[in-house]
Amino acid sequence: MKCIVALAMVFSFVFASSVHAQECRDQMILAAHERVMTAGIDTTGHWYAISQPFESMVGLIIDGRPYGPYESALPPRFSHDGGSFVAGVKTLGQWSVLTSIDTIALSGDVLYDVRFPALSDVPWWHHANGQDHRLSTRGKTYTCSRSPQMLSLDPSGTVAAWVESTSAGDLLMRNGQEIARGEQLLIAGVWLDGSVVYAVRFGSVWSVFVGTREIVRSLQSVGEFQTNLAGTSCGFHAADATGLARMYVYTADMQEPWMSQPCENISGFVLAPWEPLAAAIITRNGNRSVSFQGTEYPAGQQTGPIGFTPDGSTMMYAGFDGEHFITLNGKQHRVRGAVNLRVPLSIDQTGTSAAWASSTTLAKVNLEYQVLRLGKMCDSMLSVVYNRRKNVFQGLGYMGRHLFLLECKP
Repeated sequence: MKCIVALAMVFSFVFASSVHAQECRDQMILAAHERVMTAGIDTTGHWYAISQPFESMVGLIIDGRPYGPYESALPPRFSHDGGSFVAGVKTLGQWSVLTSIDTIALSGDVLYDVRFPALSDVPWWHHANGQDHRLSTRGKTYTCSRSPQMLSLDPSGTVAAWVESTSAGDLLMRNGQEIARGEQLLIAGVWLDGSVVYAVRFGSVWSVFVGTREIVRSLQSVGEFQTNLAGTSCGFHAADATGLARMYVYTADMQEPWMSQPCENISGFVLAPWEPLAAAIITRNGNRSVSFQGTEYPAGQQTGPIGFTPDGSTMMYAGFDGEHFITLNGKQHRVRGAVNLRVPLSIDQTGTSAAWASSTTLAKVNLEYQVLRLGKMCDSMLSVVYNRRKNVFQGLGYMGRHLFLLECKP
C-alpha cells in the first residue's frame, strides 16, 4: 500500500512538472561575455539588446542577429505588423539609419530619434547638423527652424506635426507649415484624415482643437492628451474653471466630446487603441475608483497601470485591497499571490490569462482556475509582454549577466 501511495505521489509530481514545463520555458539568448547594456522586447515578439563587447564599441543584436560593432546605437523600434525595424547607429563618427532592408547614411548629421508611424512600416527620423534640425522619411525631408518637440505622425506616415518653441511662444507645424501658435501648445497626435489634434493655451485658459475645429474651450488644464492607434479618436482629462476634472473622448462622428462626471482628481488616463473608449483612476468625494467610459469600478487601496489588450476588447488593471485582484472590463478576479502593481499587466486575446514581470521572473495566472505559474528565477526581470502574433507571454531576464528569454503559454 505504501508503495502504491509513493508511486502515486511520484506520478503526480512528474505530471505537474510536465504540465509546468509545457506551459513555461526559457532560453539563454545572450551569454555573459556579450556584456549586455540594455535590452527590450516588443508585443510583436521581437527582442533586441545593445551590448558592449569591446571597451569603446557597442553591438546591436536583434532577434539573435548581431549588427556592428558601432561607436554608438539608438534602440530599435518595430513596426506595428512586426515586419520591419529601424535603429540608429554610429560608425567612424558618422550616424546612419539602420533598417531591416538597408542603411541610410546621414552625411555628418547627428541622429536624435527613429520611429514608425502607428500603422506603417516606413520609418521617420530626427537628425541635425548644428542648429539645422530636420525630420525625414524616405524621399521627404522637412527643415525645422528650431529643435522639433512632440513629433506626431498620422497612422500612414504622410503627415508630420511638431512644436517649435520661441521666446514669444510655441508654433505648431504641419508638414513644414505653421498652422497655429500660442503661449503653450500640446500635441496629442494626427488623425487618419491628417487633422492635427492639439491644445493651445493663452494666459491661463486652454482650448482643444481637432484640425480647425475647437471641440472644448475655457479649460484650466489639459492632461494625458492622446490619440488612439487607429487615428480616429482622441482623449484627455481636464479641469474647468471650477477646478473639477473630467475625462473627455471625441471622434469625428460626435457633435461634441463625451464627458465623464466631474471629480476631484484623474490620473492614469488611457485610450483604447481602436474604439473611442477610455479609462482612468479617479477620486470623487475622497474615494478612489477606476472609471471606464462612465462606469466606476473598485480601485482598491493600491492600483496598477490601466491598459487595454492589443485588439482593444478588454480594459484591464490590477489592484490590492487586502488581497490582490485583476479586473477585466469591470469583472474582478481574485489572485492567489502577489501581483506587481508597478508594471503594466498583459492579458491574452481570450481574456483568460494574465501575466506580469515580478522582480525575478515572469508570472502568469489562469484567471478561471486560479493557477499561478512562474518562469525561470532570474536575478532581475525586464518587461513582460503578450506576443500577439504567437499567442504567448514573453519577457527578458538577467541571470548571472546572461540574458534569458522567458515564455509562458496562456
